[in-house]
Amino acid sequence: MLAQGDPLGNDCQHESSDGEDTGQGNDDLTPEQLGKLLEDCENAEKQRGTQSLLSGTQVIKPKVLPYDWSKILENLITDVYKTVAGYDYYTYSKISRRNASSNDIILPTYYSLEVDLKVVIIFDVSGSMYEIKDKVFGLLISLKDSLGEGLHIRILETDSEVLRDREDVTINDNTPIDIIDGGGTDMTAGWNYIKKNNIESDLIICLTDGYTPYPDPPIYKEKSVIMWTDTPPDNNCTYKNYHVKI
Repeated sequence: MLAQGDPLGNDCQHESSDGEDTGQGNDDLTPEQLGKLLEDCENAEKQRGTQSLLSGTQVIKPKVLPYDWSKILENLITDVYKTVAGYDYYTYSKISRRNASSNDIILPTYYSLEVDLKVVIIFDVSGSMYEIKDKVFGLLISLKDSLGEGLHIRILETDSEVLRDREDVTINDNTPIDIIDGGGTDMTAGWNYIKKNNIESDLIICLTDGYTPYPDPPIYKEKSVIMWTDTPPDNNCTYKNYHVKI
């Protein structure tokens, strides 16, 4: 695929001998010049990620845009909920009612399990999370309202320790998440609290600005996800994680 411009962000345009843009387009190029221009653009595309400078070669890391935090949070919970609820389970031992309109094709019957999904939110209550706290709480209440009583949400308001354990938040809960200023931040306290108190969980989500260590070695890695806003986990962190924007 051809590059839309050179890797420095300059458009492929002619300049006059004094350096001014003439505004001339590709129609004024000779076939040889056009071929050379296309070749340069293709080479620039292949070399994307490095920039040659007089002082040497500078490595340019590709910019990865952050995800919408609300979509990630909602999808994480609803996807696990659908699995537990049996949306992904089906059987051919019972004839599907949809077969009434399709005599030639045998369709599976989906069956539902009793839903009892336990989600634990480790929420970073340091000052930088102020902008998102009410939105997060509102979304969690909305999900609980829409998915039903089978969804159990527990919020651990955490700084360098778990400051408040909000067990099984209800749709009528109007107590906001408390945000504090100052102090150290260590989300490891959330996982340690879950382990120490034998808290049952199907999904653990940590929402943080990222200025924190994480359990090493990891605790409950197979069912934990980190959503961070500012600073990514270091290379030693093996938890699944998403860069999200507020």
